[in-house]
Amino acid sequence: MVGLSQAWYKESLTPRFHFKDDWDGWLQMDKLGHSMTNYFESLWVTDCLMWAGVDRRTASWYGVGAGTLFQSSIEILDGFSDRWGFSWTDVAANTTGAALFIGQEYLWQEQRIQLKWSTQRVNYPDYTLTSVDGSSSMSLRQRAMDVFGSSVAERMLKDYNGQTIWLSFNVTDFVPETSIWPEWLNISVGYGAQQMLGGLGNAWTYQGAAYQLPETAYAPYRQFYIGPDINFRKIRTNSPFINTLLNMLNTLRLPLPALEYNTRGEWIWRWYII
Repeated sequence: MVGLSQAWYKESLTPRFHFKDDWDGWLQMDKLGHSMTNYFESLWVTDCLMWAGVDRRTASWYGVGAGTLFQSSIEILDGFSDRWGFSWTDVAANTTGAALFIGQEYLWQEQRIQLKWSTQRVNYPDYTLTSVDGSSSMSLRQRAMDVFGSSVAERMLKDYNGQTIWLSFNVTDFVPETSIWPEWLNISVGYGAQQMLGGLGNAWTYQGAAYQLPETAYAPYRQFYIGPDINFRKIRTNSPFINTLLNMLNTLRLPLPALEYNTRGEWIWRWYII
């Protein structure tokens, strides 16, 4: 947390704690990211404690506690940042991720429904936009670099246009054992959004100039997906090292086909979506 505060918040920390309601930001992609992060932190800490010999019930509560503590610490830092603020909707999203994990531990002692993540680099159009007062101009690519960064790591973490959050359902855990469905084959539903260059619409200020992107030219929209998925936690080998790698790989949905419906009214078959 000390390292994060220095790397992410150092230039924006203030002595005044404040709140900010950002539910409408980024078409809720940020909120799903909060849920997913708390879910995985809870899962990973639980796995580590079970490996060390702690019983599953105790380990799961420590896992949820550790994930919630980490996410809550970030919210405290947000509250002291002049760029953000303590958000109760972020807290609700964090709690949803923790509840998805601990609820399944109590119901089934296993994770039959898993959160997953996928990302890809977005190629923004080289479209030049003039400021509202006509005094300056910038391209959409320049705006994307300003908001999301230029490195691969920055884009993976910050660019919501390239991210998809998935709920992956393990089919064989919900059907009779006589089913011919492979244990490792899941069905996943995903959510993403496109054409967002600002948290609350495509309007921003850059170097003192105000910009407004016409909605008809580049309107944000939501995407909904359904498709197959691989549950790597159901694939076991005789190597603890390989099993650990498979568990880590299970945080991702690999490039696989999916059917997309979006709020532009389009149905699109994707041979792969990442």
